[in-house]
Amino acid sequence: MLSNDAEGESVSAVNACKSVEREHQQEPAVPVSIIIPAKNAGKVIAECLDALSRTDYPPDAREVILVDNGSTDETVAVASRYADRLNLRIITGQKGYISAVRNRGALMASGQILAFLDADCAPPPDWLQRGASLCTPGRITGAYYAIPARSSWVARSWYGDEHREKDGPVPFIPSGDLFVDRETFLKVGGFDETIETNEDCDFSERARAAGFEIMAYPELAVTHYGTPQALSGFYKKQRWHGKHVIAVTVRDLSAFRNSRAVAFALYTFLCMAAIVMGAGMALLTGGFGVLLASSAGLILAPLALAARQCWRRKRPGDVFPLAVLFLVYGLARARCLLDIKTIFGRDRLGPLLRVGSD
Repeated sequence: MLSNDAEGESVSAVNACKSVEREHQQEPAVPVSIIIPAKNAGKVIAECLDALSRTDYPPDAREVILVDNGSTDETVAVASRYADRLNLRIITGQKGYISAVRNRGALMASGQILAFLDADCAPPPDWLQRGASLCTPGRITGAYYAIPARSSWVARSWYGDEHREKDGPVPFIPSGDLFVDRETFLKVGGFDETIETNEDCDFSERARAAGFEIMAYPELAVTHYGTPQALSGFYKKQRWHGKHVIAVTVRDLSAFRNSRAVAFALYTFLCMAAIVMGAGMALLTGGFGVLLASSAGLILAPLALAARQCWRRKRPGDVFPLAVLFLVYGLARARCLLDIKTIFGRDRLGPLLRVGSD
């Protein structure tokens, strides 16, 4: 049994803890602006906004800014239904690359923290609370995407548990799930409005060069409903992403950004060129040496990359599905090498557009 003095000290300690807890609970939440670029997202925007309405962040400390990029479907109409459930602003009339759309939302935002979310992504209930607590000045945070439940072998093999594997310092944060404080965003210069894709890698690279941290936290992962589920969709996505990946590399060869992706694209392109040449030689001379060697090279590299990836993930059963996806990835990225206008276009070689530069 406690003595009166001991009991009194115990009660005092409990009361002190409760007092600290109350003070912590009474601290005002950091204002957050959620910026959602959207274009013809009528089929997915409700899922995104539903999820945001279920987040446990104080409603008066969050705003949702949806920037419509010239949608021709019911995106704006569907989003408007959430005006009474979210502190929602819809900005129309914007047309341009998604990087410019994100920048427009950032310029209109009032929050101390900017949370970039894509229209085909659904965050968990604690996404804002965790994101705001992990987003400190001078640090870009977020997570890689989680795939939807019951995804196909394409999504499972290529993406799998990537959001769990990417934990800590990373090369970049996907711009569809990215937290950054306003001051840091402006210092980095916002997203580069001259590129259609790869804007997140470019933003992270410039942030790192300026001395800022790039940190991924698995608990911030959002479900990405735009994850490709079929080979055709996977090819199209890699084809779309790849053209500006190469453009960013060409713009600053000394930094040689995206070096692995560009090197694999070039390797695949050379293999394909050798296959065409080998086929011609086989028809003219009857010799199949070049054709067989180049075909083997085209297949063996994806197989080696798949084996390495499966060894790292400890998932040996994914070797052959992943090899197929590496091959499709290489073909899509090799095709991008023919987009000369995109890679060497005049707007690619000009200075970067910066948020707030005007």
